[in-house]
Amino acid sequence: MGKTTIELEHEITQTRNRLGRNLNALENRLRENLDWRRQFSRKPGVFVGAAFGFGLIFGLMAIRPRD
Repeated sequence: MGKTTIELEHEITQTRNRLGRNLNALENRLRENLDWRRQFSRKPGVFVGAAFGFGLIFGLMAIRPRD
């Protein structure tokens, strides 16, 4: 037959706990991916290349054409 109220409450509690753990894991992964220090330590070449590219763009924008 159907489940008892106690069984349903137990399932709801288990589901709530599982969702809470998943949410915490997702939050931790998001923080790790948004931490620029960690990203820099993983891929410093990307940051150096981006800095060079932005410097080049701003440098070219600062050059005034000769009349």
